[in-house]
Amino acid sequence: MEDGREHDRPLSLRFQTKRYAPAFKDALGLSPTGTAIAIDICSRPDSPTSYSRTRCHYIKPLRYRNPLYTLDKVIGSVDRLDALGLIDHDKRAPGERGWQSTMSPRSDLIDITRSILRDGPMVILPPKELVLLKDGDGDLIDYRDTRVQERQRKNLRTYNEALSAAQLPPRIAAPVVRIYNEDFGRNGRFYAMGDSWQNLKRAARLDLQIAGEPVVELDFKTLHPAMLYADAGATIPEDCYDIPPWERDLAKVGLLTIINAPTEARARG
Repeated sequence: MEDGREHDRPLSLRFQTKRYAPAFKDALGLSPTGTAIAIDICSRPDSPTSYSRTRCHYIKPLRYRNPLYTLDKVIGSVDRLDALGLIDHDKRAPGERGWQSTMSPRSDLIDITRSILRDGPMVILPPKELVLLKDGDGDLIDYRDTRVQERQRKNLRTYNEALSAAQLPPRIAAPVVRIYNEDFGRNGRFYAMGDSWQNLKRAARLDLQIAGEPVVELDFKTLHPAMLYADAGATIPEDCYDIPPWERDLAKVGLLTIINAPTEARARG
């Protein structure tokens, strides 16, 4: 890695900003995009936020486009925050390989943002499209809608409403989407957009709260094999994945694949 630093948190416009935009415009002259950026970077002031100054980064099929997230709007808003002295800004030239530009909020911006947001909880803003399809290079691609995608979007909207109601701390609040790779037969897991509750380290999860209340993380040992043993009325061994002569990690992957794959061909894949 070029600078000896880790990759930074990517810019993610995760919150509804309409109610706060007038106050940010009056205080700092920010546009709706500038408001969204200020709120996002101040939700994680201890972590630099990366963003792109390259046009191709913002070129996406219509179904995925966020009207606030365009090259001109993002760059214009970041440059204004920089001109006001409200961010620490590491601006990289467009097309520079290895690292995007980064920004971190200074104390004045954090204080102003917290003052404006004081009158209500932040509401998660799901992306325009909740079912994502990527090509082999990881770029978003268009697709033809079916009833399957409509059902999936309906379920995702329900999940995202529940996440908003949970009042998660802003630094980890994020909407969920389903991401498929190359076709709708591959992957499709739920992913939280951006830095979120989904990728918290274990130590941070111990301090997690929902609506101000502490949570408990339960770990069910060998859950899938245990359910099968219970269904068969058999006594479960001490370690379901101890299957000589196979290595334990290999036995675990093989057994879970056999249990969960819908067909033999999918299991082999």
